[in-house]
Amino acid sequence: MTVSCALAQASPGIVVQQNNVMLNYAPFTGFSVRVESQLAADFPRTARLVQAEFVCDGIEVSNMTRADSSDVAAWRKQFVQGNSLVIGATRVTCSNNRINIRTGSQAALRARFEPFQPEDLLVLKARNSLPALAISPDGVNLLGFVFVFEKGKVTTTNQGGQMAVTQGSKPRPVLFDGKLTPVPLNDKRPYTLHTSVLGSKVWSNLRVDPASGTVTVWSSTRPQP
Repeated sequence: MTVSCALAQASPGIVVQQNNVMLNYAPFTGFSVRVESQLAADFPRTARLVQAEFVCDGIEVSNMTRADSSDVAAWRKQFVQGNSLVIGATRVTCSNNRINIRTGSQAALRARFEPFQPEDLLVLKARNSLPALAISPDGVNLLGFVFVFEKGKVTTTNQGGQMAVTQGSKPRPVLFDGKLTPVPLNDKRPYTLHTSVLGSKVWSNLRVDPASGTVTVWSSTRPQP
């Protein structure tokens, strides 16, 4: 969910000032990756916005605020490679109906998905594009389910829903049937987080590989490692 703030020449005709990369989720369509690119003003054209939505079925690029079809074409030429999105060092792909986001390192992963500031969240909420994922050294927020890393264990501040974690074996409940059970976790090694709303038959799964800075997301009918 974060931002590539350096001014970058995308291709003749557009200059990208900032890229916001966010993981999104919708109940009926599942996970997607949304990229919002702020294009710099270029007289006589004012600043404008291009938005891209990545799902396993394809990549849709839209001309949003004051952008036009030429902006979309230039954006596609720079950032779309076949069935992949490449934003700087971040590559977004799909395999077996699972979205993979690779950044290259744990530090880069945290920088890409660091929590937005409250003022930025207000803007995103107004556009109905709140992020589904935030990662920090202290834990992970997936769809509002907050996994907290402390003293070699994963716990949560949530009081409702179902939460579990997998590391090396089968899923283990962190929050289930109203009971909180902190689970040992080494956040330097690969792990998978699982969440579900009470009464739902859908589980959301997030696999994190810290060494390669990669997250993989998908939905299932039960927690899947």
